[in-house]
Amino acid sequence: MSFQCLTLESNFPYNLIENVVTTFCASLLAYKQTFLDLSVWALG
Repeated sequence: MSFQCLTLESNFPYNLIENVVTTFCASLLAYKQTFLDLSVWALG
């Protein structure tokens, strides 16, 4: 992400949290997109 220039050892906790948040947000966006697609398909 935006802090890849920093070393992993000195910034491990933050990187772990960032990875979890990024994965969660990506999953949420994917779920939202799928939900919208299903809504359009059901209404269309």
